[in-house]
Amino acid sequence: MKRLLAFVFVVTLAFSFAGSASAFSWEKPAPPDPEKIGYSIDVLKCTLVTGAAGSYYYNMDDNAAAVNGADVYWAVKLTVDGPSDLIRSTAYADVEISGLAMSSVKAIPLNALDDGVYYFIPSAGDYFQKIDTIIANGVHSPVQATRCTDTQTARVTAQVYSERVLGEAFNVGDYDVRLHPLYTEIKNMAKEKNSSPYIAQGSEDDGNCYYYTREGGEEVIAAYNEKHDPDYNSNRQFWFHKDNNMWANMSPQILQQIFEVGGCYYIAGELRYGEMITITREPFEAWLQDPNTLRSIKNANGETIPGLSVNIEPVTYTYETKNGTTKKTVHVYTFSAAGGYDWNADGNNIVIHNYQGTYPGKESERTMLVTFYQAARSPLAPGSGPAIAQFVLNGDRQVRAVLTSEAAWKEYFDKANVEQSGNAWYAQCPNFLGDMDAIFDLMAWLDDGEIDSIFKAIEAGEMYMTDENLWEALGYAYRFEDSVSWQASTVPIIVDPLA
Repeated sequence: MKRLLAFVFVVTLAFSFAGSASAFSWEKPAPPDPEKIGYSIDVLKCTLVTGAAGSYYYNMDDNAAAVNGADVYWAVKLTVDGPSDLIRSTAYADVEISGLAMSSVKAIPLNALDDGVYYFIPSAGDYFQKIDTIIANGVHSPVQATRCTDTQTARVTAQVYSERVLGEAFNVGDYDVRLHPLYTEIKNMAKEKNSSPYIAQGSEDDGNCYYYTREGGEEVIAAYNEKHDPDYNSNRQFWFHKDNNMWANMSPQILQQIFEVGGCYYIAGELRYGEMITITREPFEAWLQDPNTLRSIKNANGETIPGLSVNIEPVTYTYETKNGTTKKTVHVYTFSAAGGYDWNADGNNIVIHNYQGTYPGKESERTMLVTFYQAARSPLAPGSGPAIAQFVLNGDRQVRAVLTSEAAWKEYFDKANVEQSGNAWYAQCPNFLGDMDAIFDLMAWLDDGEIDSIFKAIEAGEMYMTDENLWEALGYAYRFEDSVSWQASTVPIIVDPLA
């Protein structure tokens, strides 16, 4: 077992650990095994050999030299050998070039490549091709002939890497982990007076809501009831209230539209300064109908609903505005469950919310949160279990506190001089498990059996959770690199055996 703590900077070098038996290590680990990761990459240095009648071929030659103004010869070989779906989904390659008359290419996606051997072809749209494809396209060889412009810096470096997207919850052993910003403002759009929600779950109790009284909420339900028996039931129904709506941001803050359906969250849109997007229902419906989403939706009691499915149908209604009568069509979503499920029983309803969250556009001004959840019962829905602990980070990603209860969360943010605004500030407080054994187990896992040292590191300002720390510590960063360079030569580097 390794010892801890990719999150602690005792020197300027952050050490890493690519496994997940224990979370962190003081020790610098051995490089990850390409056979385990499923990707490897090599840069091959070559010489050109010319023959009779204009024939030529390439030899691999580690001793090949370079002359300014003459070509050098090289190839990049990528091997794909059974990477996991998780690693494949975030796999990229970089080919960095200096001192040669060719530009570097970075962040080449590799997720579409099947197993096999590929070579870097800069003229191809996808950059990496198998040898059969290269030859079929009329290219003689995967070797690149590139003019040397500076023998002092001539170098080709290739790397393949996979780094987990941290904005979504992901699983590590017994825990689900999520990195996300603290909103400086969060609103429940159903309760706003100056705007209306994109999704709505109207009922007679919503009489004070702006959208319900002024934008046809009552009329939607009345039109639905005219054609359906039983009547609309907000315990298991809601509708998309604003389809094809333009949304613009003229604020330096980043804005998000967040849809909550039974404890599952969908980001319907994210805007930075000066951007404008159109929010439509189709992507949301694809997410809602996904079997993984339906299995993850819970009722108000936090319980899974057996055999949950959803039906979608249009409803056309008319309502009065200051400009006259308006006709509009919305889409109503109706949930069904198996086994005689009683939608009207206390807590059996599905809660629907549309939040608008705001957080700083500058990373240095953000408060970030790293939340460790009890692993969900379904591995297809990470982050849906209760929270065990939440680490609070400042703009430098230094850990400032660790919170383990709703009371601690509210007390900390009441005292931390965080600007609290919007009508739903505490909606971002997680549902904490509140189990001391689970908290101790997590801290021991983070520190290889120790508990106190984490709190000492936080108090001393030595604990950080940057993206790089998280990737390394939680076993989601894999990177392989190879490079070649050329020594300057005063003789031609093209070999002609007939000369």
